[in-house]
Formats: sequence, structure tokens, C-alpha cells
Amino acid sequence: MVKIPDQGLGWYMETSERGGGYNCKKAKIKSIENAAQFRSLLPSELECRATCQKFVKEFEAIKARDIKQKALIRWAVEGDESSVYFNGILNANLSSIRLHGIMVEGEWISNPTMAKDRAYDFFANKFKEPQLSRPRLVCSGIRKLSGSEASSLVKPFSILELKDAVWECEGDRAPGPDGFNIKFLKHCCHCFQGDFM
Repeated sequence: MVKIPDQGLGWYMETSERGGGYNCKKAKIKSIENAAQFRSLLPSELECRATCQKFVKEFEAIKARDIKQKALIRWAVEGDESSVYFNGILNANLSSIRLHGIMVEGEWISNPTMAKDRAYDFFANKFKEPQLSRPRLVCSGIRKLSGSEASSLVKPFSILELKDAVWECEGDRAPGPDGFNIKFLKHCCHCFQGDFM
């Protein structure tokens, strides 16, 4: 006799007997659902189906708990035979890729802080600009911006330019991060002009 708690029902059954009941209930649910495809179910059938589903759900929960508990007991008794092997491999891999020190100008540096600083300096020098002043590109015939055109690139937007940009957008698209869409901004443009500018 195996003691199986049944979600507070407080009764015990042999696992084989309970398993047979599980299979019977599953078959009953299937037959009721097949009948439901062709006709409306009677209230007694609906009640029977609900009872069977509850039984099946409780049995599967108990079965899952039982399997988990058995696995934990087996692991506690036998232990994990492969964990020592895999931990050894992992430690060997870590030690093989670990940086124990670096050689700088014939000097071996094993202090981790100094080794990090030297490695940082090495790669920082690789990305530094080697020339302080680069030669100028002199090509005749290249179109250039005039002084007034160049200054217009950095001058502030005018209210007219801002209004044109807003009016060219579709109004009924998704709102922006602030929660307002363009249609709202067009409608209330006179209120927001100062804030935009």
C-alpha cells in the first residue's frame, strides 16, 4: 500500500488501482468530448466530464510531484557520477585560458592589476591617431558650400520650417514616446510652438 496525498481528500489507494482509475477517467473524457461533436451534452454528462477532468488533473499533479521526489532521493543517495568529471574538465579549460601574466619588454608581469593596465595601454595605442596633422585634400573642381550655405546648416530652425516639417507628416500614425501623435500636434500647434522652438 502506497500513501498518496490527494489534494486534501485524505484517502489512500494502491498506485495500480489509482492508475487504472486514471485511464478509465481519461477514456470517459474522450468519449464525452467525441459525443459533444455531434450533439449537445446533458447536464449529467457535463458534470461527469468536470469530475473526471478534476481527477485527471489531481492525479497528474501527484505523479509529477512523485517523479520529482524520486529523482531528488536518487540524486541524494547515489550522487551525480558525472559531476566530478565535468567539473574537472571545466576547471582544466578555465586554467588553460586564464591569463597568468604577460611579457612586456623582456619583463614578466604577473600582478593582475599591472597586467590589465599594460594590456589596456597596448590596445589603446593601437587605436590612437598616429598622425597629429593629416595632409589636406586638394582637388580642383569639387563643389563646395558657400559661406552663407555653410552657416545655414548650423543656424536655428525657423517657425515656418518647423511647421512645414510637422504638416508633411501623416497625422493618424501611432503616438510617439510622449504619447502624442502628429494630428494632435497639428491641432494644437499654437500651444506648442514656443516649446518646440
